[in-house]
Amino acid sequence: MPCKTGEGMGVFVMTEFDVDIGEGGERIPTRHETFYLEDGNVEIVCGHTVFRVHSTVVSFSSPNLRNMLSSSTLLNAPMPEGCPRVVFKDSAEDFAVLLKIIYTPGYVPLPSM
Repeated sequence: MPCKTGEGMGVFVMTEFDVDIGEGGERIPTRHETFYLEDGNVEIVCGHTVFRVHSTVVSFSSPNLRNMLSSSTLLNAPMPEGCPRVVFKDSAEDFAVLLKIIYTPGYVPLPSM
């Protein structure tokens, strides 16, 4: 079941640098432009970027991700946008590449030179 977009949203202001700041002065993660899926059921924060994806699709690709997105983990996770939110230590750029590999059959990133 998809999360309910817009529920639980706090008050925020836009700074001159286009960064959302919460009531307590903390930086609010920015939605990833491609991998914030409206029908996703889990949010993953990497740095200051939030991804909304399908836990079963992402979990299928890796035992580590399966463990990190287990039912017991998600059951205890905060739900600021209406679905469980977990924080990963990966960079947003690296995690976006991983999601592109998972969600785009046949996609293989080329090594940077």
